[in-house]
Amino acid sequence: MDGPSEGGAFSHGRRHPVDWQPTFPDGHKGMKDGEKLQADKLEAYWQRNLKLTALLLAIWFVASFVVTWFARELSFRFFGWPFSFWVAAQGALIVYVAIVWTYARRMDRLDREFGVAEED
Repeated sequence: MDGPSEGGAFSHGRRHPVDWQPTFPDGHKGMKDGEKLQADKLEAYWQRNLKLTALLLAIWFVASFVVTWFARELSFRFFGWPFSFWVAAQGALIVYVAIVWTYARRMDRLDREFGVAEED
């Protein structure tokens, strides 16, 4: 059975991008120490980005589906309104705005920490 870099059914004779190694001017293949450090830094940046995104998506899911699914059982008054009405009319919107605000602030901080921030 052919692997993706061996000319399998979907490779069309090309090597898989992960298997590709650049050849440097001095003739060696692979990453130099500085490039390895840069790749590790970008990997750490991406992992932190994914963790933040997963956390905020989980909060979005809870606000959108879980709370509204159980809203009838949560039959108490909140700011003078039934809780189920308040969640549908105001609560979820507030959570969505908070998610966007949190993502923007955290990503700005993460960009500055890893040196990939845009200039103002």
